[in-house]
Amino acid sequence: MVLGWLYKCCKQGNTYNVGGEERGRTARQQPQPPIQQFEIEEPDEETPRGYWSNKLDFLLSSIGFAVGLGNVWRFPYMCYKNGGGAFLIPYVIMLFLAGIPLFYLELAFGQFASLGCLAVWKSIPLFKGLGYGMIIVSVLVAIYYNVIIAYTIFYTFASLTSELPWVGCYHYWNTHNCYDSALNTSNITNKVWSSQEYYNYYVLDISDDNSIENIGMINWKLMMCLLAGWVVVYMCIIKGVKSSGKVVYFTAIFPYVVLTILFIRGVTLPGAGKGIEFYLKPRWELLKDAKVWRDAASQIFYSLGIAFGALITFSSYNKFNNNVCRDAVVIALINCGTSVFAGFVIFSTLGFMAVDSGVEVSDVVDQGPGLAFVAYPEALSRLPGAPFWSFLFFFMLFTLGLDSQFAFMETIMTAIFDELPDRLRKKKASISALTCFILFVAGIPCTTQGGAYVVTLMDFYSAGFSLLVIATLMCIAICFIYGIRQFSDDISAMMGGILPNFIWWKICWIAVSPILMTGIVIFSIVEYAPATYGTYVFPAWAEGVGWAMAMSSIFVIPMYMVIAILTGKGNIKQNFLESLKPTWDWGPALNRNRIIAGYEPLPVNARGPGTSPKANPNVYQQPPAPSFNEEPVTPSTPGTHVYHTPPDAHQAPPDAYQAPPDAYQAPPDMYQAPPDTDHYQPPPNAGFYTQSPPTSSYYEPPTESNVYESSPSTPSTYERQMGSRGTINRAYIERDILGEPV
Repeated sequence: MVLGWLYKCCKQGNTYNVGGEERGRTARQQPQPPIQQFEIEEPDEETPRGYWSNKLDFLLSSIGFAVGLGNVWRFPYMCYKNGGGAFLIPYVIMLFLAGIPLFYLELAFGQFASLGCLAVWKSIPLFKGLGYGMIIVSVLVAIYYNVIIAYTIFYTFASLTSELPWVGCYHYWNTHNCYDSALNTSNITNKVWSSQEYYNYYVLDISDDNSIENIGMINWKLMMCLLAGWVVVYMCIIKGVKSSGKVVYFTAIFPYVVLTILFIRGVTLPGAGKGIEFYLKPRWELLKDAKVWRDAASQIFYSLGIAFGALITFSSYNKFNNNVCRDAVVIALINCGTSVFAGFVIFSTLGFMAVDSGVEVSDVVDQGPGLAFVAYPEALSRLPGAPFWSFLFFFMLFTLGLDSQFAFMETIMTAIFDELPDRLRKKKASISALTCFILFVAGIPCTTQGGAYVVTLMDFYSAGFSLLVIATLMCIAICFIYGIRQFSDDISAMMGGILPNFIWWKICWIAVSPILMTGIVIFSIVEYAPATYGTYVFPAWAEGVGWAMAMSSIFVIPMYMVIAILTGKGNIKQNFLESLKPTWDWGPALNRNRIIAGYEPLPVNARGPGTSPKANPNVYQQPPAPSFNEEPVTPSTPGTHVYHTPPDAHQAPPDAYQAPPDAYQAPPDMYQAPPDTDHYQPPPNAGFYTQSPPTSSYYEPPTESNVYESSPSTPSTYERQMGSRGTINRAYIERDILGEPV
């Protein structure tokens, strides 16, 4: 029964919304605003928001966002902790059940409408709160993520010396517990790596009395590095994807060069085999533990960056017919392959460190900042030419973090500019500078003496539980409210072939992925433990602050639903049902793509984000209710489109084009074809207007009103546009409407 229901949901055909209205090809046409003239763009014309300069910009930006610091400092530890090589089995399974399908869902959703993660919810206005939730998560992560980038900047400049500063126990910040394998310090009981003391007492400047309750004074060294990080981010995003898309040619490729160099160097070190064996040795008994599968799913989820809004934002700058399905598969596989490869780089070096220090590999394994700023720097200090390798490693971390930060900032800025009126969107540089400055000020508490506690708290709560909830609701909204079959039709309009609309994607979107994410949420709640920093356990009030951050991106979803229902023009039920329907301007950004996808063309000056009544006085933002009694008439001059509107409809604005006075008129009681055309002429009426296409072919929107009865041997206009099985007849549209050779 379940399989039959899935097949019915995934099969092509019409579907119905919660209001009982048909939402197939003929009924999803949105009500147009009062009479306007529309135009069809040239094939190479861009949307008002612009595109990536070329396809490689998008691929490298998406790879740079997906491949971040977590691939280097989280995956190797997770792999060791959960069964070594055996962990790759649940990891790969979760990749194909949840990772790639959700990655593809977000990319396709953003590319279809060319809108960011906020404006894209014109498709389902009631769920626009999901977009705000994504923005809140991106803002919270961008605040502390740039602090970690500041750490990498600090270490990068600290490596520009003849001797690394964290080597040795003779510095003023070292304690009597400092351990250096090069010295005779075997009598020390509580050994602390010299790199650990450098990180704690010099970089972070932590004292014994610092905690989340006493964060101390500002660490000016880190604050200046944080400022430098924000300046770099601002300079790279000042022109949007046109500038950040070029920077990623270096920041996305350079880490692979460094990882390859470090891999070659690492596997040639004594003890490298011991570290790699420790990394990959399978412990099959751990596969029976449900926590291993939870960790595999969460690692895939966070590594790919799902539900941050960045994927929707990046794909919104793609061209309409870009094969985003292929891109999703390629980017996801590269991301996961990078994680596995980084594990070889890390553990080959840690194996050398273990042999050199006479300890077990497990004693030097760590995750997060402990691996990036303590264990690995200690290992690098053992290499010949240590400053050079250290500089390469930390500069690689800087570029990895910078790519992810670009994505967060592009998500935030795109959402802002999509909502702003046109006159403010022109001040992109100023608004971007103001946004970066506000986030810089918000990150200053993370640069205090106790700033590490603040970073840990934000990292633990801001982007964990909330991302799972947002992603689950996104799947439900797109598949069950917007309609899985309608979404499949939208994908078919963008891409041809079998793979983009393969039934496997639909099964994952409808059932598999939401069930997996719901299971992870439940398991996370059951197994919840408070955040810790080393042996320090955060107090209850700090947990409350953390949960407030986590729930801020979730509470905004029902809050926006209530606001949308209460502020509508009808009663509560009417507002609720209307908010489940797409807005009148939902669909592809360009009219030529709207026609291909079966959507009504947008009037002139009503396309692109930021359109407002003040900026465009002839564009009505609240169009009348849909009417299906409009009928096309034959124009007197070939090459123009003429429609008439019923007397009770909104009248055309003063500047609307009027039909020529010599237009053919039919008797009121019958339809009569003029001598020079085969199209019928309806009875005379007021409100004529004309619209000019690029060719002499006539375009008839596929609404119920103009699907004429025709003989079985003569297909109607709607049938020619839609094909025999309700799918898009692209050849007819491109040849007879858009005037393009097939």
